[in-house]
Amino acid sequence: MKDQMNRKLVHLQFLYNRLLHVHGENENYDYMLRFAEIIKELNEEHIQLKEAFADYSYSEGCSCCESAEDHEAALDRIAKLLGYERYSDDSGWDVTAHSPIRKRRHPDG
Repeated sequence: MKDQMNRKLVHLQFLYNRLLHVHGENENYDYMLRFAEIIKELNEEHIQLKEAFADYSYSEGCSCCESAEDHEAALDRIAKLLGYERYSDDSGWDVTAHSPIRKRRHPDG
């Protein structure tokens, strides 16, 4: 499967360019400025998420590559990028709240 997020970003950029160059929209209009800003922000977040996941996976590697500190730091980056909440006791991230597997196994909560 190709990078779906990248495909969506390319499509958004295509739409922006079409508005600008085919339909003659002014790039200084508020909505065009915001559109360009959204594309830039999504692209940066996409890159950050890919890097954080790569670091997370790498830190789980073989005994010469694994690192609990790097693993935790990468998990923190991923959780923040995805907007996860921390547990009320601050012991970690409540990622299970979004787990389809957990919801299937425990449909009542």
